Amino acid sequence: MHTELHRFRARIWSLLSLVLIVALAASWQNAKAATNQYTVTPVSADWVLVNDNNTTGDWAAGFQNGPVVSPLGNGSLFIQLNSALAGIFYGSPKYQGTKLADIATLSYSTYSNNNTTAIAFQINYDLDMTVGGARPWFGRLIYEPYTSGSVVANTWQTWDMLAGKWWASNNGNSTVDDAGNCPQNSPCTWSQLLTKFPNIGIRNDSNSMILFKAGSNWSGFRGNVDNFVIEISGGNKDVYDFEFQPSIAYVDDDWAGTTPGTDPDGAGPATSFGYDAFATIQGGIDGVLSGGTVHVLAGTYNEDVNINKPLTLSGANSATTIVQGPIGGNASTFRVTANNVVLQGFTITRVGNNIGDWNNAGLNSAGISIQGAYTNAVIQNNLIVGNRTGIDINNSSGHTIQNNQINDNRTGLLFRNKTDNMTVLDNEIKGNWTVGILFLDASSGTNSPEQSAHNSTFSGNDLSGNWYGQVVERQTGGSLPAPATTNTKNFVGNWWGTTAPVVSTADSGEPGYAALIPVAYGGSATPPGGKPDILGPASANIIYQPLCFNPTCAPDVTAPTVSSIVRVNTNPTAAASVNFTVTFSEDVTGVDALDFALMTTGGISGASVTSVSGSGSTYTVSVNTGAGDGTIRLDVSATATISDLANNAMTSLPFTSGEIYTIDRSLGTPFYSVASQDGWILETNETSNKGGSLNSGAKFLNIGDDEANRQYRAVLSFDTSTLPDNAVVSSVLLRIKPKGVVGGGNPINILKGFKVDMATNGVFGAPGLELSDFYATGVTLNDIFKPALTGGWYSLDLSAGASQINLTGATQIRLRFKLDDNNNHIANILQIFSGNAALAKRPQLIVNYSVP
Repeated sequence: MHTELHRFRARIWSLLSLVLIVALAASWQNAKAATNQYTVTPVSADWVLVNDNNTTGDWAAGFQNGPVVSPLGNGSLFIQLNSALAGIFYGSPKYQGTKLADIATLSYSTYSNNNTTAIAFQINYDLDMTVGGARPWFGRLIYEPYTSGSVVANTWQTWDMLAGKWWASNNGNSTVDDAGNCPQNSPCTWSQLLTKFPNIGIRNDSNSMILFKAGSNWSGFRGNVDNFVIEISGGNKDVYDFEFQPSIAYVDDDWAGTTPGTDPDGAGPATSFGYDAFATIQGGIDGVLSGGTVHVLAGTYNEDVNINKPLTLSGANSATTIVQGPIGGNASTFRVTANNVVLQGFTITRVGNNIGDWNNAGLNSAGISIQGAYTNAVIQNNLIVGNRTGIDINNSSGHTIQNNQINDNRTGLLFRNKTDNMTVLDNEIKGNWTVGILFLDASSGTNSPEQSAHNSTFSGNDLSGNWYGQVVERQTGGSLPAPATTNTKNFVGNWWGTTAPVVSTADSGEPGYAALIPVAYGGSATPPGGKPDILGPASANIIYQPLCFNPTCAPDVTAPTVSSIVRVNTNPTAAASVNFTVTFSEDVTGVDALDFALMTTGGISGASVTSVSGSGSTYTVSVNTGAGDGTIRLDVSATATISDLANNAMTSLPFTSGEIYTIDRSLGTPFYSVASQDGWILETNETSNKGGSLNSGAKFLNIGDDEANRQYRAVLSFDTSTLPDNAVVSSVLLRIKPKGVVGGGNPINILKGFKVDMATNGVFGAPGLELSDFYATGVTLNDIFKPALTGGWYSLDLSAGASQINLTGATQIRLRFKLDDNNNHIANILQIFSGNAALAKRPQLIVNYSVP
């Protein structure tokens, strides 16, 4: 009897071990899987629209916004049939060769104007994927929603196809549609289909697809598809969002990490991330319609950009919208590979301008390149700086380059081979380390084609201060026309830095690239001085008379003025030092601390200007705020000795209209949240009260609930270790700056106000963000916070938690709403800036204390 008992126990343990192994294996597989979300638009390469019945004029298909609120993003695929003969499908070959038994998830959403019919899903199938060689055509497997439930008119419905019924199209080679299997009049469940045909799969040939189909005999039908999901066991889950391309798109690097389909800027112009809102410039270009406009908001973008369709690409302005081509990219920060492109409002440069990377083969060569038979590009209002070549145009004609600053590159502009019908107007082309403009043919001496700039105008440009010459015409030999005959370049009306430019047939003779590293980038190269202005064997092609004194062909007699003085730091503040940005109407010189005065009110004493930095038209002035409370305004004095580059003295002084700092010492010095330790955590499901996912790298944090009624909580971490070990904390103020709202309304009111938890002994677990921080025990403050938005900030008085301020390490605070969700399956999310945002937007913890 004991022996049988032991055997029974052994069998049980063996069975439990097997279950455990299977569970662990499944868990390991699930851990490896990832969800990929794809946006399908009219230009997506891996989807195709097919007229299945070859009918004409009686159908329409494509993409639209809506209808109503689509399941993902703003749009959907639609098919409309006006004839019983029409049959249209939209399909993808992406999953050729997949066994149906390996599909773990298969679903899609439909919208229909017909209460019995919705767009079907079909699979071109192979009866047995284990058989190689040429295979006969078996037909299609078809899922029609009406066979698995009721189709409701004018309503989005989601269909789980693995839980529905399937039938096969009638085909002579097929057995799936035979009686007793899965004919149309007796469809199978997915399980029955796999039981009868375990090796069935998606046909693996060049014409095979999965597809969405409407017709035949569906006259008067219009329906939509969105939210297609397919998951392969042991692989990834792919989610497809069908979207119409907008004519206007917006780009902001602050939107990196934004959930696709959500509104990234609240009341701003963008509506849906991944549709008309992107975190990269290339994403915006790829997402917008040809002929559209991409607005790039202020930020620093580390990417190479290919403008491969006609459009307008606009940065906020060249002072704030910076594009840096990365090392190992595509050789140009911007490539223009389409006609009718407008590129404006950027600083365009490259990464790697340092002595350690200078000769790295992966460095970008050009700031902007146009190579080949593209025409009608307009490049304007940019700062093009720190590139090997600022603008490189090769065998491409008909472009306009105007109002740019093309400074401090190795070569300013390079025109190679045939570059006719060019308009180069009113640019500043200065301080480039070799020459300002170089004309060059790349024919290895054959001069076929010769370099030409026929019917071109170069006028109103400031061509001065380039190290080895302003313009070089380097062609020589072969069958070139004699200089100054038929291949001239019109340079009438430019400023050369002198009223008498020096012309020479000598070459510019600059050192090679590796040897010419400017001091500004860690090298020793400086301007050699004494070089001619117009050089090269064909320098006589440069027609430069009559001379002009400056780009407007008249002396500069306009006096500079102060355009603005604005705050740089958070206001109000208790900081000991603050900065102002002073902007002048043009480039000026002679700016120092004696040119400024401080206007103070209240009890401010001892305030002073401590330093001035900057150049050109923009300067930063640092101010010591002294002692006491009150206001501080920075003025430009009536006695300021500032002038422009033509020595015109400043007018309209004193300037007393600048922004004002309010100094409130009671605010204390703020602690800023730690970027690597704060973040948001999303609940696993509506009732789990456990964290399912987190993000510690986003520039803004989510608080509220999502469409699945899952709760977002934000954790803020502050390094308060610099407080005295014996500090007695008297008050605590948390200040957070909102980024925007997802879902509309005011989440603070909708979800009944903020609740605040402070970690016991400083941290909820470890200082870094963890899933367990979602529910970790802490001290919950009794107050419900509904702060007013004042000066762009919410302020929460956390003085009741003063005892939880950690004097020796991190202090963590968890923000949530009183209601975990409101059960409406609509996202209600407040987004606040995180420690990853710019300093002036980061969460602040202001601690007031005394020392015994």
